[in-house]
Amino acid sequence: MSSRITTVLALSVLLAHTVLAKVEVYPGKMPLSDYKTFKWARARVFTAKQGFMEDDPIVIPAIKKAVSAQLIKAGMVEVAENADVELYSMAMGQSVPNVDVMIFGMTPTVNSMAAGSPGFTTIAMGRYNKEGTLALHLVDAKTNKSVWLGIVTKAIKHPDKLEPEVNKAVDELFKKFQR
Repeated sequence: MSSRITTVLALSVLLAHTVLAKVEVYPGKMPLSDYKTFKWARARVFTAKQGFMEDDPIVIPAIKKAVSAQLIKAGMVEVAENADVELYSMAMGQSVPNVDVMIFGMTPTVNSMAAGSPGFTTIAMGRYNKEGTLALHLVDAKTNKSVWLGIVTKAIKHPDKLEPEVNKAVDELFKKFQR
């Protein structure tokens, strides 16, 4: 993977904090229509507790199912050997703090009265929003060059219903997959 794409991937994953789906696509120089077959090379999930995991029993199968279905819909065929492109994916979830209300007031406090100045009271009310980021990288199996990189970040409204959430995110991502 080139250093430019690695940098873009890392920055996009770290800086992606949106409520609506945010999709970024970085196509390679070869047309996607030149590729007919694909195979999965590596799928990873990043968790705060365990770091990168390649054997997550819930998230990875949901990603593979949704992505494979989209690629098949786009006219590609999944094969076990000698594929035109190899797929690499990385997913992570994060909690993003959101301040809903900030209330500022001038209320004398013990410390402010001792200092001879009015005191300020600030009350903040907020919550943590759940977000997920999925990066999908297609790499030419023969040249090991990037063919297509897509990154989607989306709010997770129902963490207990992960498969529909993954399907929605992958659908958003593949709206920009032009064959």
